[in-house]
Amino acid sequence: MFARHFCAAALLLSATGICYAADGALNPAADAAPRLSRADRAAIVDEIVARLRADPEILVETLLRFRRAERADAGLGIVPEDAPATGRSDAPTTVVEFVDYTCAPCRVAGRALDDLARSGEIRVVHRDMPLTAEGVAISVAALDAYKSTGRYDERRDALLAGREVAAGREENRPFALSLLKRARSDAARLGIRSLPALAVVRDGRMEILTEDVGVDAVRAAAKRLAGGG
Repeated sequence: MFARHFCAAALLLSATGICYAADGALNPAADAAPRLSRADRAAIVDEIVARLRADPEILVETLLRFRRAERADAGLGIVPEDAPATGRSDAPTTVVEFVDYTCAPCRVAGRALDDLARSGEIRVVHRDMPLTAEGVAISVAALDAYKSTGRYDERRDALLAGREVAAGREENRPFALSLLKRARSDAARLGIRSLPALAVVRDGRMEILTEDVGVDAVRAAAKRLAGGG
């Protein structure tokens, strides 16, 4: 219950334009974020109340965002709102893909997942988790395009085909590295130690796939999670 309320509160802070980390730090993406004093926290609460009074619809939108996020990953916190995704947001199954584009099996799995997502069968959330310095540079380039234009799929298509892409811009590097760091942390929390790896989520339940990550395995996991065998 606490986790549910904390997630809702975090989304409320986000909706009102305030970044607030679980440990009391502002701007968790910063390298040296200051901790909040009691007075700082009181000031933030006052600002939230003032913004809600000025625009009550913020609360409605926040609750809707929370419910969408909860449906997407069973409340597990593995589908961040700022991660790129392919497919319908209301697809019955969400597949969280942990990917390193220098990994040939990851590229094969990625092409199959994208085909399923484009058919409407699943939604794929892409969590870049490169294991080498080369992979980091490639993921930064892909996430640079996503940060700049909201589009990830064009560079992803090129990377899945083994083609080179332009280097990422320096101003978007902190955003990309933050996503990579969070992906590694979430993978470790799920016990994922090798790639390719998927977290298949449906109807509030999750199954991890680490070796067989093909179309048949994804469909079978989704069926099991839906109670169909």
